[in-house]
Amino acid sequence: MTRLLVSASLLLVLLWAGMALAEEPPGECDLDPSAVGCDLGGIGGGGGGTSTTTTTVAQTWYWGAWTRSGMDCSNGDPRYLRLMYWDDGSLVSPAEFIGTPPAGSILGAAVIYQQVCVAVVDEADAAWEDLVRAVEALPSPSVQTSPEFEGVTGLESWFWFDGSTTVGPVAVSWTDPSVGTTFALEGRAWVGSVRWEVEPGVDRWATSVGYADTSGVLGSMDEPTVRYRYEVSSADAGFDDGYPIAMTLAWEGEWRWRERGGPWQPWRPMATTVGITSVRSYPVLEVVGVLDPP
Repeated sequence: MTRLLVSASLLLVLLWAGMALAEEPPGECDLDPSAVGCDLGGIGGGGGGTSTTTTTVAQTWYWGAWTRSGMDCSNGDPRYLRLMYWDDGSLVSPAEFIGTPPAGSILGAAVIYQQVCVAVVDEADAAWEDLVRAVEALPSPSVQTSPEFEGVTGLESWFWFDGSTTVGPVAVSWTDPSVGTTFALEGRAWVGSVRWEVEPGVDRWATSVGYADTSGVLGSMDEPTVRYRYEVSSADAGFDDGYPIAMTLAWEGEWRWRERGGPWQPWRPMATTVGITSVRSYPVLEVVGVLDPP
């Protein structure tokens, strides 16, 4: 009889929880999935045990399946929860459980549960290391100019480069031992921006849209990424071999993950970038007008 009264009270609490969803402060479900308005997840398999109820009748319990929480862990890893059930499929409340719950159990307001953060971010870091190695193995990008060999003061010089602007995607898959679920992760990288130092202290920038379109940083003879007019010859500026044109490619990356067979989660940016620099000497000559005598 006591067990029936407790179960009926629990049902009323859960019904009231659904009605009061909008009143919960942010983050409540992250701390206690049994709080008002939180999603308690579904029923599934797991380890079990026994507990003596207030009626001194031994009851068996089991853990439900691991399900993803609606709130990720602080570092961005997905959070997974599993709930404790009686053998009849009803949720176990802390008031009903006699004895000490298993290690790692959390006593919520109305349920007993466990939670774990799956280390997806660590796998993303490993994927980024693979991408960086692939970027560093690429042939050095080459600075291209027009005029091709020598610029002229007073006239525009055009700049672009030849080289790769994307790497990947790389794929990783693994089974997390905590929740027993297989995950897949993809990472990819691209040249997000290029800094052109056309002469010391003078920078010009070019940016790309993203992995799908890097034409904004690559450029071409017809569509140079940088146009610059020199007013002083390289020799007069103190550069006998030509202006040192320094081009730095900033490689960016992003990653996404999914459970096996599930939808891909949104792309997330990689935590760091990597820069690749190429330098070329570019002579600039001064145009001197000469008047012919009459």
